[in-house]
Amino acid sequence: MNYEQLTAKLIKDFGINSDQIYKLGKGFDTITVIRKVGMDQIEERLIVENGWEIKLKHMFAQPYKGRAYVGVLAIGKKDGIRFETTAGANPDNSLFHNYLEMAEKRAKHRLLLKIAGLSKYKVHSEAESKDFVPPDIGHQKAEAVAREAEKWTDDTKKFDKKNVDMSIKAMTEKLRQIEKDLDNETKKKEPVGKVGARKRRPVDPGTNDTGKPGKPSKRPGRSV
Repeated sequence: MNYEQLTAKLIKDFGINSDQIYKLGKGFDTITVIRKVGMDQIEERLIVENGWEIKLKHMFAQPYKGRAYVGVLAIGKKDGIRFETTAGANPDNSLFHNYLEMAEKRAKHRLLLKIAGLSKYKVHSEAESKDFVPPDIGHQKAEAVAREAEKWTDDTKKFDKKNVDMSIKAMTEKLRQIEKDLDNETKKKEPVGKVGARKRRPVDPGTNDTGKPGKPSKRPGRSV
């Protein structure tokens, strides 16, 4: 089946638009690549309409040249039929550094193409390799996009750290202000009569309690 016939089949069987399909290579080495939206349409047709059940399992995650190397197993089941395939992601085969998500996407896409019977026609998902880049984009532009994504991630981490540091500083200042306010309130509520309190002068019998001339007050138990 040549590229034109395969494109017609994808459009007819899965409703994929022609702009979601492109080819790479020449002659016998030609492969057909499907973009993300096209793979989403295949997934909808197989899972939603045909009832395929797909599960992903993490096989391993280990260091690889200072970074993670992730492997994922994809399993598809329906009416006693079972398909399996695997995929991995590491710094050498991925432009982006979200290796777990990339490995999951590759495993799922490979499984979908296998269930659909398209793998035998050299049909691949665009996510399966960093070398699968549309001719209208090119590798240089793809790598530039990857660098911008990495830079944005680093800037985001720095921004988050700055916000955390500012939050801790603001919280510390707020706690200090609360302690200061509490100290002031405690000083205001101290009772009179303790050390340093003013003593009352004795009251003359010919005066009232205020010390001014007048009739003395009558208090219980006090002779006038």
